[in-house]
Amino acid sequence: MSNDMDRMKSMPYRLEDGAMERMKIRACAAVRGQQAKSNKGARVLRWSLSFAVAVVLCFVVLGYMELTEPTYYEQFMELVAEAPEDALYELSADMVEYAEDMTLL
Repeated sequence: MSNDMDRMKSMPYRLEDGAMERMKIRACAAVRGQQAKSNKGARVLRWSLSFAVAVVLCFVVLGYMELTEPTYYEQFMELVAEAPEDALYELSADMVEYAEDMTLL
């Protein structure tokens, strides 16, 4: 009977030398691998958010530059204001002559 009890208390299989250490190393590696996967997801999220913020900032800066930049009409009016009066008179006289020529056709 004691033989049966000893057999029940003993392990039903044998482990090789160093098997427990390898199992511990594999378990630690599996935990680190899982942590690396979760860190990779956080890293991707962080980069995507940074990229999205950079794109929005570019649009804001370009929109602000577009609003503060003078339009072509404003630039034209500045040039007209700086132009000498005789040049403006010559331009307007040509327009009147062309308008009269158009009525002759």
